Amino acid sequence: MNKIIKQQMAVLAFFLSITQISSVSAHEVTGAFLYSGDSAADTWKIECLNGSARLVARVRDLVPGVSKISAVIYKDGRAANTVDAVGGDAGYSPFVSVNEGDGEYMVIITNSQSSVNVSIGYNRYDIDFHCENSTKHTDTTTPSAPIQDELS
Repeated sequence: MNKIIKQQMAVLAFFLSITQISSVSAHEVTGAFLYSGDSAADTWKIECLNGSARLVARVRDLVPGVSKISAVIYKDGRAANTVDAVGGDAGYSPFVSVNEGDGEYMVIITNSQSSVNVSIGYNRYDIDFHCENSTKHTDTTTPSAPIQDELS
């Protein structure tokens, strides 16, 4: 019986270590709200530290049939855009990156279509992001709130 308990503890320790590793290498903003107006935009400030070469990000639209959610990464005059083509499914948009080294990047979330269902009043989204250099993930801040929030 002692051997079985040791094996179960080893398996538990293994799964806990995997969970810890994944939480360090991936960063997310989950379930954020965006007003359904055509000109609404949320802006998130994310900082890349300690030898970062770029910020990589993608977005997921959580509400089907409202509009398509778009994410733009911006830093020092350079930008990249990605759109989640199907709202409400499990898929994300493709990853995009801006290669401007350490520092503050802005991720701007907008509705990418003018045919917005205003009866719902808002859209919801997730952002998946991380900083990296040529060989590994680097230190990345995770914002607790947008610096510009257009919920209403």
